[in-house]
Amino acid sequence: MNLEAYRRGRLEDARANVERIAAEGESMAAARLDKASRAADLIIAEARADGAAQAGREMAITRVHEQRRSHRMVLEARRRAYEDLGERASAAARELRPDPAYPALLDQLERLSREQLGDGARIERDPADGGVVAEAEGRRVDYSLAALTERCLRRLGAKVEELWR
Repeated sequence: MNLEAYRRGRLEDARANVERIAAEGESMAAARLDKASRAADLIIAEARADGAAQAGREMAITRVHEQRRSHRMVLEARRRAYEDLGERASAAARELRPDPAYPALLDQLERLSREQLGDGARIERDPADGGVVAEAEGRRVDYSLAALTERCLRRLGAKVEELWR
């Protein structure tokens, strides 16, 4: 056997080894790349799911906040409507004072006060709020126009709900 033939044989073996090792390296690299790609896909899918879940939670929280804000706005509008009703009712009650029938109303309120407190009651006719206020023996009745208006509004109770229906 000649040295040149031996060298060529060894060189071919080495090339075959290099090609085999390179092919194995490429195969391993492709497998690792494939594994990394699958892991990345899984991470991306999990991140998307987490993001969607977080967005869902944030939307639910936002929805609750907006519902509460809307409810507060409705309650505020109702409060203003009730206050407006009270102001209009009070203004209408004050308009009774110049009415020619007002003295008869005062007489009736005075009689009612005496019936409740007795003839010795101290009666104040047409105080600043109009109407009648009476006191006797530590008891007091308030038939002022403002008090009567307030009582009428309170007695409306649930009927006031019809204002905003």
